[in-house]
Amino acid sequence: MIGSLIGIGACWELIASQISQLREPDAALVCDVSPLVSCGDSLNAWQGNLLGVPNSFVGAMAFALLTLIGMLLATGVRLPRWVWWGLVAGTVCGIGFVAWFLTVSVLTFGKLCPFCTLIWLVTIPIATNTWGRAAAGGHLGLPRAASRRLLAGRWWIAGAMYAVIAVIVLVAFWDGWVAMLR
Repeated sequence: MIGSLIGIGACWELIASQISQLREPDAALVCDVSPLVSCGDSLNAWQGNLLGVPNSFVGAMAFALLTLIGMLLATGVRLPRWVWWGLVAGTVCGIGFVAWFLTVSVLTFGKLCPFCTLIWLVTIPIATNTWGRAAAGGHLGLPRAASRRLLAGRWWIAGAMYAVIAVIVLVAFWDGWVAMLR
């Protein structure tokens, strides 16, 4: 629930930035921090509107649904298997989008959006924890030993994903980081 609420907040900031940019194209956006950390260029690009609406709208709805499901789980509700399958499928898609948006940020825009990055940071543990919990609940059809390993290793998987992102960001923007430090 906490990760989803953070995701909603980051999506809200992106929505507010996009509205500001639509009202006044030269507006100074809160996400435009430096030449390397900026979102202004990406908000109205096709990559920022994959499904025909701003990605932040889709993200806000997804995080709202995750918040609702988290509240249900916190109250002890047992979710049916199809909901767990949907959660796993949704989080796999979420990780796919993280990978795609990271690639676009590095290769197309040459910048990192601070709110998008925050969304990536919360999507990863939401996904890995969902996979581990779904496996532990017997919803994925894995053998018990594999389910236990996935549940026990979910934070290692998240850490590995964070490490990959950190290496990509450091390598891709190395010259920019060095220039900013001078």
